[in-house]
Amino acid sequence: MSNQANGQLQEVERCLRARVKRDPAYKAFREKTTKLTVLGLRLPIMREIEVAGFSFYSQSQDKILNIWNRIWMKASTHEVMSLPLFYYRRHKQDLDLTHWKRMKHWIERVENWEHADALCQLYSIFLSAIQNSSCRHCFNGIALRIPGNAARLLSRQSTTQAKSARLQRSRPSCRSWSHSSATATRTFKKLSVGNCARPTSCGRARSSCF
Repeated sequence: MSNQANGQLQEVERCLRARVKRDPAYKAFREKTTKLTVLGLRLPIMREIEVAGFSFYSQSQDKILNIWNRIWMKASTHEVMSLPLFYYRRHKQDLDLTHWKRMKHWIERVENWEHADALCQLYSIFLSAIQNSSCRHCFNGIALRIPGNAARLLSRQSTTQAKSARLQRSRPSCRSWSHSSATATRTFKKLSVGNCARPTSCGRARSSCF
């Protein structure tokens, strides 16, 4: 990892450590759920820190993705790994193919339920966007890499969002559909563009689709 990347990881760690307060009971509880280092910060505090932002938030979305990707892959602290998940939950309307190509590998570092659930919520946006298309084979097997009930959560979220998206398409005046459904619809439009080097039933190749 470069000096600049190390500096960005250290910046995130420094901001988190600055807000640590003595809370031994909560820290002990968190330590039972993960093998990562735990600072003992509660969720509202972590969300405040993420929303307040970091120096790299002034960069382009592509660069921010690269930075969060490096931080996710290199971090050894539970709270540090939570922040990119919070960031993309806030910016889920921006998720597209570029994000999927990086974030599909994030599952390889998941070892606790909190990160699994949060990442499943982001994956469900991609899954629901493609679920009813002939390209759904591109996602085949991803649930097999998600621990236990998290895979069922991902499937359930994907199905719910897909149903809501179908309702929105059939009833344009309906305002009861969820924001996540609108996100999934917009994401699908972005994911459905591209050519394939490897022919499949949908006319695209897995490598170029996702």
